[in-house]
Order: sequence, then C-alpha cells, then structure tokens
Amino acid sequence: MPELAVSQVWLHGHNDYQKRPALHRALRWSIPSVEADIYLHEGRLVVSHLPIFLKRKPTLESLYLQPLTQLFGAHPASSRMPWLRLMIDIKSEPQATVDSLRSLLRRFPALTAHQGQSITIFLSGKARRTHLLPGDSLFWGLDDPIPALFNGRLIPDRWTRQASMSYREFKRLFLKPYSPSQRDSIVRTLTTWFAARKIPLRLYGAGNRPRHWNRLVRWGFTVINVDRYKRASRWCQNMFL
Repeated sequence: MPELAVSQVWLHGHNDYQKRPALHRALRWSIPSVEADIYLHEGRLVVSHLPIFLKRKPTLESLYLQPLTQLFGAHPASSRMPWLRLMIDIKSEPQATVDSLRSLLRRFPALTAHQGQSITIFLSGKARRTHLLPGDSLFWGLDDPIPALFNGRLIPDRWTRQASMSYREFKRLFLKPYSPSQRDSIVRTLTTWFAARKIPLRLYGAGNRPRHWNRLVRWGFTVINVDRYKRASRWCQNMFL
C-alpha cells in the first residue's frame, strides 16, 4: 500500500467537549475534526457523555455553534480559516433530537451554507437515514458503520460522510478469524475498498499513543481518533514531514 499523504489523514478529537477549552484547544493544535455527544433535555441540546446532571451541562450552541460562527464571521473568506469537521453523536431519542438540531442549525446559516463551506457537520450514534429529510444532505450526513458498508448491507450514498467502528469489533471481524499471515491482506482489502470510494475511515478505542496511530496509518485508516491533542499534533507533523 502506498504511503498516505498528510492531506489523506487527519486527527479526530474524541469527546472534544471534555477538553478545556472545548473547540479552541483543538484548533490550537490543528485538530481539524471534533466530536460532541448531545442529548435533548427540556428543549435544549446539551453536550454530555452520560445522561446525568443534564440541566447543568453546556449546550451545543454555546460550546460549538456560537464560537464557530464568530470565527467564520471574523474570517469570511480567509484561507487561514480552518477546515473543520464537527461530528455530532446523537445520544437521546433520535427523531426528536435530529429535528431539534435541524431547527437550531437554521439559526446559524454561515455554518450550513453548502456553497464553499469550510465546515462539515455529520451525525453518528442513534441517527439513521429515516430521521433525515431530503434537504439535509446539503448540510450534513452520517457516520456509517464499516461492516454494513463493506458487506453490502448498506450502500454508500449522499448521506455517507465517514465510516467507523470500534477496535474491539474490528478485531473480532477482521483480525481474529485469520492467521497472522493473512491479516495484513484482509485489512488492506478493507481499507482499499473505502479509499476507492473516498470514504474517510475511523477506528475508535484503538489506543492513544503514537505506536497505535502508526499502526492505523500503516493499515490505511484515514481518521485517527485521539485524546491527547498536543502529542497527536506533534506526531502528525513528524509523520508527514
């Protein structure tokens, strides 16, 4: 497999909202993709990992949408404005949560204008195609499951923005059934299939050290899940110098 260029690999800030300050720390270390888990609670979209103390948790609007709008407003046509991927993980009842998110995003047209936008918003977690409207494909898409796409149970379409799975499931399906001599070929077949379709590919729970990230790049995964931004940013710079 040929070496991946820096433009083909990016870092993804896992549970970015748990960092302080959220979003700004990711931008400081040139992390171009961040993740926020949301619950619909009493009419508010709150950012939280678990459904506890939701009344006290910050909103998606305050942590991400307002700051991003301010950044876009300050640099409306600047090449220095970062290209950003915002993955929103739907944790509560999906239809009501997606409907509420759609209504909220209408208040931030600078973030959802599909002409030359610098931000990509896509949904993961409980969100499915049945929860979306046709016009939503202009503004967001979905983080689809790797096995469903690769095995043909789900056909890549206008909603597909990324494909993900846990490292535990990846091992069970693509590593353990095969001998050590077969595994490299199996994984390369998988990642080449997604590369041919230009679908970004992510494993989560695969480790948070440079040796883990090196393995993912060697295998052909293009979205590297990270928690330690400073270390990951320096690793990425050294990897692709």
